[in-house]
Amino acid sequence: MQILWPNEKKNLNLKIRYIIKPIYAMRISVLIIILFIQSNLLISQYLSWDFPTKPGTPEWGLLHNQRTKVQACQVPEDILRTIPSEDLIIIYFKYPLLFNVLSFSTFQKGIDDLKRNFNGFSEICSRPDIPSMLLDRYGNMSPAKFDPNWTSLRKGSFAFSIISLELLLSQNEILQNLTYTEKKYLLMNAMMKLDEKSGCIQIHDYIGLKSTCYLMVVLLQEFNKTSQFASPDQIELLKDFSNNYSIQDYDKILQITMLYETIINYL
Repeated sequence: MQILWPNEKKNLNLKIRYIIKPIYAMRISVLIIILFIQSNLLISQYLSWDFPTKPGTPEWGLLHNQRTKVQACQVPEDILRTIPSEDLIIIYFKYPLLFNVLSFSTFQKGIDDLKRNFNGFSEICSRPDIPSMLLDRYGNMSPAKFDPNWTSLRKGSFAFSIISLELLLSQNEILQNLTYTEKKYLLMNAMMKLDEKSGCIQIHDYIGLKSTCYLMVVLLQEFNKTSQFASPDQIELLKDFSNNYSIQDYDKILQITMLYETIINYL
């Protein structure tokens, strides 16, 4: 893939430094996310395969528990291997139970549950061409490119599409198929996304900042540079965020961005 590097600045004038914590955190409600999965507002292209049973279909209304919904959302194995990689990425975004990743105490627990319950996820992780496709998709996303006149539903779907991609990119199965240069590019893009999100917090809210921070923390640890450049407090912060993302104030997010600015010059 041809990498178009984000603009590098030694002293990033990050909007994150000047954020006032919103009164109501996580305004991207689970309801909006569920509606996103049901309507798939941002996914309209033709696919070689789509979920026959999903919210809005008569069959979905007959599924009364999580187990039957999970079973109904599997891709037939004989079809799964033949789906083009680009289509498979879209199918991930259209997975009717994708919103469940935010129902757990940590991002990683949510993704681990997805790995266990959706066979399309393991297929994504097994294809060596998909990580670069995901990187291209992420590089072309701009959290600030939204229409203020969009409905709350569409704004929520827009924000969640970025969150779900960041959580996918944070997985070891994806990162191990990226080159060193691609990982650095991904880290720099995540920093830029965090800056953009912080400038339109009314759309992305606190959980949107946290998903970007989670990706950055995973990448910082991936480069194995933290022991050289991070203070003991910063190392503990990264471990805490990686294990349970229990960061409840913007000061700690700021610490992560400052650590990024220190390390990026040595990568």
